[in-house]
Amino acid sequence: MNVLEDYFMPKVNTVVARHRFRQRSQCADETIPQFLSALRELASSCAYADMESEMLRDQLVERSYALAVRDRLLLEPSLTLDSAVTIACQVEQALSSSDTLAAQSSVNAVASKSFRYRKKSTSRCDGAKSVADSTRRGNRTCYRCGAKNHLANATNCPAARAKCHTCGKIGHFSKVCRSSKDVREVVPDIVVLLTDAINSTADKLLCDVRVTTSNKLSVETKLVVDTGSSVSILPEAVYKSHFSDCSLTVPKVKLVTYLKEDIPVLGCLHADVSVNDKVTPACLYIVKGGTALMGMDLIRALNCSFHFHTIPAPDELHAVVGETIPAPNASVGCVKGLVHKPTVKSDATPVRQKLRRLPFAVRQAVSAELDSLLQKGIIEKIDSSPWISPIVVTAKKGGKICLCVDLREPNKALIVDSHPLPHMEELLNDLRGASVFTTIDLMSAYHQLPLHEECRDITAFITHDGLFRYCRVPYGLASAPSAFQKMMETVLIGIHGVRNYLDDIIVYGATQDNHDVTLRSVMQRLSDAGLELNWEKCTFSQSSLKFLGHVISKSGIFPDDEHMSAIIDAPAPHDLASLRSFLGLISWYSKFLPNFASVAEPLRALLRDTSNAEFDWTDSADCSFKALKELLSRSPVLALFDPSLPIIMSTDASDYGLGGVLTQMHPDETEKTVAFASRTLTAAERKYSTVEKEALTCIWAVEKWRPYLWGQHFTLRTDHRELSSCRITELLRTVLQVFLLLNFCTIAKCVQS
Repeated sequence: MNVLEDYFMPKVNTVVARHRFRQRSQCADETIPQFLSALRELASSCAYADMESEMLRDQLVERSYALAVRDRLLLEPSLTLDSAVTIACQVEQALSSSDTLAAQSSVNAVASKSFRYRKKSTSRCDGAKSVADSTRRGNRTCYRCGAKNHLANATNCPAARAKCHTCGKIGHFSKVCRSSKDVREVVPDIVVLLTDAINSTADKLLCDVRVTTSNKLSVETKLVVDTGSSVSILPEAVYKSHFSDCSLTVPKVKLVTYLKEDIPVLGCLHADVSVNDKVTPACLYIVKGGTALMGMDLIRALNCSFHFHTIPAPDELHAVVGETIPAPNASVGCVKGLVHKPTVKSDATPVRQKLRRLPFAVRQAVSAELDSLLQKGIIEKIDSSPWISPIVVTAKKGGKICLCVDLREPNKALIVDSHPLPHMEELLNDLRGASVFTTIDLMSAYHQLPLHEECRDITAFITHDGLFRYCRVPYGLASAPSAFQKMMETVLIGIHGVRNYLDDIIVYGATQDNHDVTLRSVMQRLSDAGLELNWEKCTFSQSSLKFLGHVISKSGIFPDDEHMSAIIDAPAPHDLASLRSFLGLISWYSKFLPNFASVAEPLRALLRDTSNAEFDWTDSADCSFKALKELLSRSPVLALFDPSLPIIMSTDASDYGLGGVLTQMHPDETEKTVAFASRTLTAAERKYSTVEKEALTCIWAVEKWRPYLWGQHFTLRTDHRELSSCRITELLRTVLQVFLLLNFCTIAKCVQS
């Protein structure tokens, strides 16, 4: 057998093998042990025999990626392979630690220039360091003129007063000029090709992962699985929202799209990524905008495999869906035993509006939509009506249309039901302690509530196909939200662990068993009421919940990344309308933003300024605009309020606004934020003295957070010296106690922060 192998195996060309060995250099992302292992594999074909250790040592010294490794190894008088490997590993570890300390969380620090690693030129950037290196190596070369018989500080150097023809500076010759093209910034030489999934809005395969950083910060997030990406990335908004305290390292690769377009990389976040029970260290590249991606580096490291098939529900859930609910269909249900009868003002005068002509391109689609609504019993055809409203057609995705009725005139004649919608704080309080969530969506929700026969004429509308009116509650009717909320609360009354906000139904439980019991009751109740679900929008047994632009989980509440990215990526307002829109969007997340009112004051001042007809976007407004985005990107995770924990209310006042933060001390001795609050001062309030403003802040904050403070002892914390003095503290305490007498809450103590 050996004879046959020697005969048929191809002969190794030793010259070629040694050439490959000598040309092998350490890669940018390769460690010393990995580099040595590659060298040993190449050396096995070089027939070095007893010289192999020395050749490995020499190659390690000469071809190491970091100059600091080579410089340190050259200081050793008698260097062996073992000692070279030990020293090189130590230096490499020191460089990595130094980079971690030097890197800052800001984008500017990540993008700063670094000359630590090997450059294509052997020139050095620092003249003093060059002199030191030359002296250390016994090379007495003058960096001014290039002569080898003296150093640069010698008085007889001919280039001391010479002018360089390359850079025009005095003190060196052109031939040794370090401003030449050979001395340049290091650019990454590894290019990673990505697919277009970084900005894709198509259907995505999501994978739930947990990212744990070196400072023990652990966050659950979702990554879009992208086998076309070599690396894994996180958008800047996600980094600033969850990992802003973690330092970034300088990236060693250059990212480009499949169209060869550069993707700006802000830095690399080193963390442990876990999926189920598998954990692996990973390098997540932080980029501006885009989508969080799980690239092939993570897929291989975690040994993930993805199978595209329908995942069956748990047996308990399957039993509920299969037995208590009819088979899913596209029909619209109709609630049993309930009818909505809007109240019309007695002095209301019916309004008959004219037909609005439709573009020819959408007439066929409108006719098809009307036929569908007729077949489902949502509308009916009529001959005449005292009320007539026009229709409005808008385009939807996939070439479909949305047919709406302009009910502004009929709405003026309605007396709207005063049934309240749930407050966000009330919903969050009910969800405290829950860890399993299910969201249920109803099919064409409002259309499942019948409209009383006597009130249907007020919904009549005219089209090119004739006159119609609604038999079910239409979208856009002023009384519809309160009527539908009242209907859903009637259907779900008596079930613990379920809340609804209009057609969004939330089932929650502290454990899976509690959740499943509630879900079974809810499904049975919806089935008995005759309501039909929109199965495509229902989610079952999730660890987190997306609700009204927020993400709610067991650990707390934070802004939805998609909504937050839309605000952070928004362009600067160009008129008052776009400014109002921006303030409206970001105000929804004001409870996450400390001192929101004071930061947003320059923007609100533009809205109040009616003297200038033109929109003047000032520098202060631009700074406020960017500061609000920065605050949102760094918004913390808010804890859900727990009445059993100690309460701390911190207040502060500025020249323009009042601010406060409500926190609670948890059993692990950590103080977690429950909410931020702020408001601007009125013109009269801005004339108050500092002590009066601080006292006003305290009273305002107590009134603002009355639902949390009622019947509770709490600590009032202020940073104002005069306010926290004994005399004024007692006075303020007395005033607040009188103010809060009917609220049954007590200030435990006033402290200075």
